[in-house]
Amino acid sequence: MLDDIGFDDECQKHLFHAVGKLKYLKELVFRLSKITQTDAVTLAEVLPSLQLLEKLVFGNIEFDDECQKHLFHAVGKLKYLKELDLKRSKITLAGLDALTDVLPTLPNLRWIWFSKIKSDETETSSDQESEGNETSSDEESEENETSSDEESEENETPKSKLKALAHLVPGLKVLWY
Repeated sequence: MLDDIGFDDECQKHLFHAVGKLKYLKELVFRLSKITQTDAVTLAEVLPSLQLLEKLVFGNIEFDDECQKHLFHAVGKLKYLKELDLKRSKITLAGLDALTDVLPTLPNLRWIWFSKIKSDETETSSDQESEGNETSSDEESEENETSSDEESEENETPKSKLKALAHLVPGLKVLWY
């Protein structure tokens, strides 16, 4: 657990490279750490080397779209990942799209926690979820189905994208914190 890291960019870069050498690491937690965009690029470079990682927790992600794309692309290479915790993180729509793209490569993923999805106009958070705090691929398909015929891509909301996430990996639960 790497909580509340207050290192500068250079120290974090060295730390992430060292973490990347821990081949048998099962859990990586950055719950209270503020990771800069520069450091996130380094982390994205080393994450794929942690092939046995089962749990990944990010605390305060407020990176731009491009940085989130790189980070989630790296997460997509973690074949044994079971839990992805993005609580307290502001995920952009582009970041959500990048995560959606890699979900099919994560067959063992069972839990994703979100706090906020940030779009240009609005921010969706757990208190705006009127249907409860959980979306699961195991629930009735009628309840969670997002029909591409009924809803055009430009009208997609963060909520509808999250519902679609739950259907990409059997057994996946998408939770709001």
